[in-house]
Amino acid sequence: MKKSKFDLTYIIDAIFLYLIMNQFQRNFNIFEIDFRSNIIIFTCLWLLISVLISKFKTRGIYNGILKIFFFNFIIYLFFITLRSFHFVSIPSLRFPAIVVIVTLFETSLYLGKLFALKFKKENLTFADTSLITKASESDCDPFFKWHEIKQANQKIPVKFSNQYSIPKNDSSLHEPIIIPLWQRYLGEYPSLFRFLNDTVDLLSISHTKAFVINSTTLYNIQNFEPESLQFFLNLHKINDLLRINEYLIQINNILEQDAICVVCAQTISQRWNHHLRKYRKLFGILLYFFDFIFHRVFPKLPLFQGWYYLLTHGRDRALPETEILGRLVFCGFDLINKDEFDGMMFFVVKKAHKPLNDSNPSYGPLIKLKRIGKNGKLINIYKLRTMHPYSEYLQDYVYRVCNLKEGGKFRNDFRVTFWGKIFRKMWIDELPQFWNLLKGDVKLVGVRALSKHYFSLYPKNMQELRIRVKPGLIPPFYVDLPETFDEILESERRYTLKYLKHPILTDIEYFFKAMWNIFIRKARSQ
Repeated sequence: MKKSKFDLTYIIDAIFLYLIMNQFQRNFNIFEIDFRSNIIIFTCLWLLISVLISKFKTRGIYNGILKIFFFNFIIYLFFITLRSFHFVSIPSLRFPAIVVIVTLFETSLYLGKLFALKFKKENLTFADTSLITKASESDCDPFFKWHEIKQANQKIPVKFSNQYSIPKNDSSLHEPIIIPLWQRYLGEYPSLFRFLNDTVDLLSISHTKAFVINSTTLYNIQNFEPESLQFFLNLHKINDLLRINEYLIQINNILEQDAICVVCAQTISQRWNHHLRKYRKLFGILLYFFDFIFHRVFPKLPLFQGWYYLLTHGRDRALPETEILGRLVFCGFDLINKDEFDGMMFFVVKKAHKPLNDSNPSYGPLIKLKRIGKNGKLINIYKLRTMHPYSEYLQDYVYRVCNLKEGGKFRNDFRVTFWGKIFRKMWIDELPQFWNLLKGDVKLVGVRALSKHYFSLYPKNMQELRIRVKPGLIPPFYVDLPETFDEILESERRYTLKYLKHPILTDIEYFFKAMWNIFIRKARSQ
């Protein structure tokens, strides 16, 4: 039989709970420093003890709530008994009310944890809110991180030239979708219809293989045979979908290869503009702040996630444009074109491949990146997030659309967040890499660890030379200050050869030269 955990830890938990109650009863002035400090200390210790005694590990909602209420009721009776014998001094005026408040607070914590675990279990393949998430290609690589961003809210660039037509199509045997699409569905949206007609050859798509809806439920698309449609259009914004990835994966499943999918969403920038137009500027900014916290921050935090989805069922989530495109690529689509109509962004994508088999898309504030280490060994590099979620799946898209400037920098990398630019400028995002330094994955000075994608861009001889040394936190870039990709290759080659001959002296020399350029000459990206 499993041994009961009702031991000394329960008594300690009761003591801290009493101290919290007693502190509240003695003084309700929350503006006093001593009061706030005592409450914070007592509450943290009390929650820690509650976790250690597994108070919140009871299975089932009702059993957990009953356990919390019963335990706190026993504590209440215990201290009332001690008070009756004059062993403790407890003011009686507010004591019952405080017990109820503390009990309700514990119950809300328990339910929040329960709903969060329930959501994570139901969405194991489609969502993960771990504080540390892994990513194969994400955030910045060594010299590729240094880029110039001219606007705070950047729009995703699109390379669209010719009207897209589904290859190897036999739609000539059937009525095309263009006339039914206008008459039945988009007659009230002439701008959207013209956009779709300019982007996609609607004459090449059969109306028998097209499906247009305005819904958020999976039921409408689950009955289609796999790879049976050439065109799918949903006029309802994906912000209201409870499981966005699951929905997009199901669409991928019912579309033929290279078939068209059109979805719409309200982006964060559109949400911001909506608040400013609808309300006065100051009031709109204030409302947007709380809207952002509730609809953007809460869904990311494991403790609040369960409550959020319980209250909203996933409706009206705040989504940046970059995350939406990243989710589309993750679910097997490639962007053809996009445009904004009536405060909504419409994405025209094609089915390019099967959904990616990655159960842990980057979503948390800390990310774990796969990088090439010494001897070609894959190592995990830790960084603070500076990009939007799902940015790692847009690596090829950014390389294809944005191209590279001098020095290997991306032109206008839209994946970087506003605070991410600040973090990068002050190297705050690099701080977690000191853990890699302590682990021995990297050294203080050395060539930066590259992702597989960027490592493949190097010449074969440089790849072989690079893996002979351990990567470092301070790259030779800050010593030589190269401007072109070829100059960067030469800078790394020169450092590596010199390091192989004189390791210690080389690192000391490069360290002090880098510090001089950084702090005295103010070496930064342009």
